[in-house]
Amino acid sequence: MVVKKTGPAEGEETGLALSASGSYTPAAVTPERVYKWLRNIHLATQIENLQVQIFPGRPDVWVEDAAGEHDETLTTWIKETFEKCRAYPAMQIAWYESVGFGASVKSPGYVRKGGKLELQEIRSLPAHTFSMYPGHGDIQNELMPGIIINDKGETEIWQTQGTGLKQVQIKNAVIITDPTAPKPAGEAYALPVYPVIAAIDFANKASDQQVNRVGAPSIFPMLESGGQVLETWAKSFVKNWGKNTSYVIPPGVSFPDVKIRETKTAAERLEMLIKWIESYFNPTTVLQKGNSMGASDRGAAQIW
Repeated sequence: MVVKKTGPAEGEETGLALSASGSYTPAAVTPERVYKWLRNIHLATQIENLQVQIFPGRPDVWVEDAAGEHDETLTTWIKETFEKCRAYPAMQIAWYESVGFGASVKSPGYVRKGGKLELQEIRSLPAHTFSMYPGHGDIQNELMPGIIINDKGETEIWQTQGTGLKQVQIKNAVIITDPTAPKPAGEAYALPVYPVIAAIDFANKASDQQVNRVGAPSIFPMLESGGQVLETWAKSFVKNWGKNTSYVIPPGVSFPDVKIRETKTAAERLEMLIKWIESYFNPTTVLQKGNSMGASDRGAAQIW
């Protein structure tokens, strides 16, 4: 016996209207995205918490002579220079950019006084302005592709300036990185966190969608008759359905219960992702004694 598969008779067509814009594709880690992600509340909080511990106050500055004694004259001079150049804020900026981008570029400004050069200022060149590849050489940091090694083995620094995206080679500059960084342009300490931030953005969007659909659960219109007018209506319905919308249901449309219920998946994943960031930056994770270090744990606190 041959069974012939037949479609619906005229007037009995079944159509589907879909709205699928929620698939997840991991965002590429680019300098532009890093500049934005560093302002994500979850990451920014962790960096701020560390920064106030690493920089609890202005450092004490002095000069010693060959015998190890303080040279009061030079100490006074170096303290004045330190304040005048705003060296302490420059140190904090260098640390922040090394965490976020891998390196900090400074351009020192000198003036000649009494036959000697004196440091007049420390210009901090923003890390995100080294985000364009100059077209030659080997990139040393994917987040700062403007820093390259040329064919002579020399480090070149190219900054993008102005709205015209003009690239200028910076000759008078110092690159500050973590001393353990494998390359001249360093490596961002926060690099492992950026894919997590991208996933948080996606989970946030999913959570927002779920919150906005409170009182308006997932619903699936089924078209029991054909026609362009009905299909257009169904697509508009799926796109705009929400808790503050209402529609006149045309003939030929039904809403079968496909047994799909709203879940807490997005919220649970969001909580997990945030914990990943907290765990990565939390200094107490290296001081495990069964439980993490607590506020009253003096011994572990002294080690930290």
